[in-house]
Amino acid sequence: METTSRSVSSLRCEAACTTTPPELTGSLDNDPTRAWTPEELLAIAFKHPPLGQKYGYGITEITFGPNNVYFHGGEMPGYNSFMGYDPVNDVTLIIWTSLTISLDGKTTANTIMQKMLDQIYTVSPLQ
Repeated sequence: METTSRSVSSLRCEAACTTTPPELTGSLDNDPTRAWTPEELLAIAFKHPPLGQKYGYGITEITFGPNNVYFHGGEMPGYNSFMGYDPVNDVTLIIWTSLTISLDGKTTANTIMQKMLDQIYTVSPLQ
């Protein structure tokens, strides 16, 4: 998959979840139609992590024991999602639910995510 500034410009994101590292902005100024590989974009993102949410675009980090999972979640009325990746252990976890909030007021995808990670890792995120 190729990513160009034109394809990225069609995406919607709040100003708080964008980042402007010099490698990216300089290249966009010089060649706005350049095709980026996912590996190039990830390398730039991991080189310039913002404070708080990690790596722009709403990606957050969960740390439990020696494990770090980078994730993005989302919801729309009636749906909830969690997409996470642990680069050290090469674990990818994607959860889609057709219920945004459970009867106890918790987001359904995050509840399932915690239980799944508890089963996958030796050190549990529930501890």
